[in-house]
Amino acid sequence: MQETKKYFVILAVVTGMVILFPSLPRRHYEVSGAFVSSSGLPLAPDRARETPEARDQVTPLEIGAAAAWVKDMDSGTVLFDKHSRKRLPVASLTKLMTALVAEEHLAMDDKVRIAASDLKVPQAKAGFVAGEELPARDLLAAMLVASANDAAMALARAAAGNVPDFVASMNQKAASLGMAETVFRNPVGLDEAGHFSTARDLGLLTEEFLRHPELVRMSGRKTQTIVSADGKHKHSLVTTNKLLQKDGVVGLKTGYTTEAKGNLILLLEKPLIYSIVLGSDNREAESEQVLAWIRENFQWR
Repeated sequence: MQETKKYFVILAVVTGMVILFPSLPRRHYEVSGAFVSSSGLPLAPDRARETPEARDQVTPLEIGAAAAWVKDMDSGTVLFDKHSRKRLPVASLTKLMTALVAEEHLAMDDKVRIAASDLKVPQAKAGFVAGEELPARDLLAAMLVASANDAAMALARAAAGNVPDFVASMNQKAASLGMAETVFRNPVGLDEAGHFSTARDLGLLTEEFLRHPELVRMSGRKTQTIVSADGKHKHSLVTTNKLLQKDGVVGLKTGYTTEAKGNLILLLEKPLIYSIVLGSDNREAESEQVLAWIRENFQWR
């Protein structure tokens, strides 16, 4: 029987066409149990890991989003790339970095008192009341489940003492992760001159985020109720991720502003891949289109 040729896929940036090349020798990346499953538990170091292989006929894919980046975590294979180095506003995808930096500076049970200044942000909000206290854990959940801007502001102030110092820590963290094309100006993701990232840099951020089990668990919840320390204030959180728990999606984060348009990072557990779509007029539909294309054109062995 004739041997089937293997290919990998490169998306031409200018034309948007898919070009096939003979596959290079496989690179093997050790995950070492660092990444987490949808349940938030570390993935077993000895679990079966499969490598994606392009099928014989790979169909072209064109999407309207400004940029996209999809990666298989087990093999390190980039499955789709569109303008992944283009600097773009990233809206609330910023909150992944906010969560990482806040977790570094605050214990999950640390109480945070909501200040009036935390509430002076546009929607989305969790509806906090100035003076109420909640554990940092609940503020992180509000930010990652419901993309609450007031939660992001409260965490930034509590973690660093003030928002500018917190943003400085965000940029230091970005530099440490190799996010060379990223600058943060606020912890929320509000449109602001000089606040940008790239799909490729957000891939680095996503991979670091996946090493934080409790944060990943939060990003996979559809709903949650949190209550202030004194029991007087109850807040119902509903995910902004319309694709969560659909077709294998177990996380991760949404973003939208007028300037950024629709942004969406999706996490799939089987196979373990993440998909990033930026600057989309329909982030859910285009993300589904990308994932469907991957399933049709790749197989895992």
